Amino acid sequence: MIDLKLLRDHADLVKRTCARRGCPVNIDTLIELDSEYRTLLGEVETMRSERNRLSKECKDNPSARDAVRELKERLSASEGRLNFLEDKISAMAAFLPNMLADDVPDGTTDADNVEVRKVGKIPEFDFKVRDHQELGELLDIIDTQRGAKVAQSGFYYWKGKGAQLVQSLFFWTQRELVKRGFTLFMTPCAAKEKTLFGTGYLPFFADQTYALKNEDLALIGTSEQTLVGYHADEILDGATLPRCYTAFTPCFRTESGSYGKAFSGCISSTKSSRSSSANRRTR
Repeated sequence: MIDLKLLRDHADLVKRTCARRGCPVNIDTLIELDSEYRTLLGEVETMRSERNRLSKECKDNPSARDAVRELKERLSASEGRLNFLEDKISAMAAFLPNMLADDVPDGTTDADNVEVRKVGKIPEFDFKVRDHQELGELLDIIDTQRGAKVAQSGFYYWKGKGAQLVQSLFFWTQRELVKRGFTLFMTPCAAKEKTLFGTGYLPFFADQTYALKNEDLALIGTSEQTLVGYHADEILDGATLPRCYTAFTPCFRTESGSYGKAFSGCISSTKSSRSSSANRRTR
């Protein structure tokens, strides 16, 4: 969530970014709500102060009791409106995107991506090139048909040497990362709404999240969520940075076949406005 002070001071910049990123938030409405909230907050604080002052006089001053009663009624209505505005502003501001650099190309699909550079040479073969699925089925190490039968299209079984290969690759990757200074984690497979919001997955990807009924929990869609949330609400000593973490967890999203995704993160100091109070940056 961007700082609302940026919205107040540079509304046109925020509007341009929202237009470029396809954000539907009505900036003018948000500014009006924010202005009303700040004005009403000052009035509420004044009424609270006056109520507290008069409450001390109620014992010896009958008129003070009447004034306090009237203030409480006005205060209740104003606080209700204040709470409504706060929730409305928070809900709208949560959808505001981070600012874009001027040189970021605009676009709506992959076709609009700009190629920055090419590395290496694309090889040419004198035989039919097969993708991993076709090769896996020929070698009988992957089974997509039974995966679709048991689950649905997009799911699959690794079997035999294929299953061994997958586990070996994950183990090799973890070992290499540990050699490079990463701390290996096994994280929870569920996270609170606050954690998902703090890592930027809510509210944007709520439709891809498996929420647990009657619980403030959802199954994680990537171990990034629990790794980044590990230091939530903490301020890290700069002398201890960077801290490099890696984890491999089961992951659950509503898109087909998205199970088990490894993630590595390096926590380092940064002045980026997108960093949290704990100065976290993952890459």
